Amino acid sequence: MGAESFSVAAYQQHVSQGKLMASRCGHCQALYLPPRPICSVCHTQDMVWQELKGEGTIIGFTSIAIVPTAMAAKGFGRDKPYLTAIVALEEGPSITARVEVSDSENLEGSVEVGTSVRADFPEETVGEEKRVTLVFRPRGSD
Repeated sequence: MGAESFSVAAYQQHVSQGKLMASRCGHCQALYLPPRPICSVCHTQDMVWQELKGEGTIIGFTSIAIVPTAMAAKGFGRDKPYLTAIVALEEGPSITARVEVSDSENLEGSVEVGTSVRADFPEETVGEEKRVTLVFRPRGSD
């Protein structure tokens, strides 16, 4: 496959279909998220898409109250912070993503290092545009 097959746009297209996709090297089996067109282990371009289960464990997190413009447009801010975490996926790679919890009044008390989470793909409206986003939710809260 060509390098264009593993672009950010291609990755986002998979997310919009509710899939968490990584690239796997067909030669040495190394797995990458975000996906990449060239293996950094054996330097081949023999990459293929692999769907991940989207289940993992929080290995670090923080709450964010001073938000970027895109998150302010979604309603987050000083009065409504959000959580972001590094999630170690069961298949090996880690990913940074927002974590949604049911108790927005006790954000940091809702998760801890070691909390099991599962990927979810909610549709969000930003301005007049609807898009599917990747978030994680603690397992058992769905």
